[in-house]
Amino acid sequence: MEKTRLKVFKTLFYIFLFLGILIGSPEAQPPIQEKKDKPAGQATIRVGVSQIQVDVTVQNKDGNLIRGLQPEHFKVYEDKIQQKIINFSPVQA
Repeated sequence: MEKTRLKVFKTLFYIFLFLGILIGSPEAQPPIQEKKDKPAGQATIRVGVSQIQVDVTVQNKDGNLIRGLQPEHFKVYEDKIQQKIINFSPVQA
């Protein structure tokens, strides 16, 4: 059982690491180039985010859901820097 939990946590770690790389930080993204000949009456909107939502389902090797997980069971990384989990809401299905 302990090996299964460790394997699940390692898998979650790599999922969150991948999401952090995929999403990236707004500062690391190149600026959006505006078209010089945009039609009159249209505007450009830039939006930065300080939070993202990550929905996670954790299963054991038999496909059964693992319930009762808490924020301390997860680590979220962005650019190899651990981020603080500011909101955690388990959902009972």
